[in-house]
Amino acid sequence: MTDSRGNTTHDVLPRSSLALVGLALGWLVCAGCSSCTSQPLAELVETQGAVQRDFASHLGQWGGARVGARFETGDGLRTGPAAQALLTMSGGAKVRVESDTTIRFRARTDGAEQRVGLDVAGGTATVQSADAPFEITTELGLAVLAPGATLRVHRGERGQRYDVVVGQATFPTRNGQPVSLSHGQGIEVDFGLAQVLPKAEAPAPPTPPGPAAADAAPPPAADAATPTPVEPAKDDTQGPSPTDPSQAGLDHAEVLITAGSSATIYDLRPPTAVGFALGGLCTGPAQLRVDSGRHAQNVRGAEQINVALAAGAHRYKVSCIDATGKPAAISSKLQVLRQSGTGRLPRSAPTDVIDLDGRPYTLLFQNLLPAVQARWQGAPKSAGYTLHASFQDGRTTTFATQSPVYTFATGAFPEGTTSLYFEAAPPAAQRSPQTRVSVKFDNAAPSASLQKPPAAGFAPTEQVPVEGVALAESEVSVNGQVLPLDSQHRFSALVTLPAAARALSVRIDHRRTGVRYYVRRALER
Repeated sequence: MTDSRGNTTHDVLPRSSLALVGLALGWLVCAGCSSCTSQPLAELVETQGAVQRDFASHLGQWGGARVGARFETGDGLRTGPAAQALLTMSGGAKVRVESDTTIRFRARTDGAEQRVGLDVAGGTATVQSADAPFEITTELGLAVLAPGATLRVHRGERGQRYDVVVGQATFPTRNGQPVSLSHGQGIEVDFGLAQVLPKAEAPAPPTPPGPAAADAAPPPAADAATPTPVEPAKDDTQGPSPTDPSQAGLDHAEVLITAGSSATIYDLRPPTAVGFALGGLCTGPAQLRVDSGRHAQNVRGAEQINVALAAGAHRYKVSCIDATGKPAAISSKLQVLRQSGTGRLPRSAPTDVIDLDGRPYTLLFQNLLPAVQARWQGAPKSAGYTLHASFQDGRTTTFATQSPVYTFATGAFPEGTTSLYFEAAPPAAQRSPQTRVSVKFDNAAPSASLQKPPAAGFAPTEQVPVEGVALAESEVSVNGQVLPLDSQHRFSALVTLPAAARALSVRIDHRRTGVRYYVRRALER
């Protein structure tokens, strides 16, 4: 069975696990094969609380994990709240897995040598290598932990962070030049961008992997590795104070949003000048605080406040005095991606083939609901068959066929979970296993493909052609001008800009993906 991207998938996974499957598939060379390695990659030696595992051949089907459990390439382990686990890896390395963490094991052949490593897909783990190098999967590639070194790995909503507690570790970078870090140093990877942290920012060394003491302190919170903003947090609901450290905002905005709304911004060359329109929220000057994880800034303004945002995640809060004279505050978050938004969207619906064999299936779609072909392999010979379907909305229906195969046309198989089974006509009177099929929108997929203006920029003229393709049911606009979609979900228009405009942003609003902006800048005159 193939999904909308042509990948084979069988397992129903929660949305938070979909990204994990994508990471795992990149290096699963021998998933589910007991002969791929001469010995297990890891063994579970200690547990506290709820600890589960899955297998490479059945990703996402989690079950209890006991001490002594062994793990092969592609197998995973996860811990629940207030749970911990300790594993020994092939070669002697130790891995302490903290609460609410998911890891996955892997091995690869480097010449004649087998290299063992793991992927921390979410949460926090501490790795202590033995007499051989140990590998960690990052968004930039493979990082290598030197023999005898200890590394603390944290992956959260804001990206990944790695802190060298003992020894050295080498990390890849986008420019191909690896960077070596030593004790007390760390590195953050935020949306594919890496930043080496000074030693002063590295956290205190955690307890090295090993048997947990009876009176050991509880594991740190999941966000304990998140760097502290340069300004301490404070209660600013009373409005801006003359003593607050403030700076003047920018004199222009490339993207304009309403204060309190959230959005994703696609910009090939950030930082992006973002304007926050207050919309009558405040009677006087307001204060905008933007916390970008490593940095925070306070800017004051009246009707609109403009700030420059680098690539990454940003939480913001606007504080002021409202029309009634009472303190008011509104907050939300933005995300700036260093992407052009020129990738192609699928123009036709995928066709997925599933076997009614009792296994759960997940089908992902990007633009159009897939066509689904259900079949019963190994069905008994019969004069006819009936396909029974129970949809998530409570509807049930049957389809009579001459063969144990039935195809739902594009859009006929709804989003959500559907239960299916075939039944052979008498005298066979047998049934196929009941099979659950979940159809889900791929929220990580692009919501538009913007072809004009080009990513390189546009000539500074009063009328600029804007062309592209968006997901069905999208609302597209530029500077308040609505760009309707045609039957092929394309949009095209000449947009009038002020003579001094430095950029334009195409706003695309979709009920599934939210609001996204695509930035294009005017070329230098």
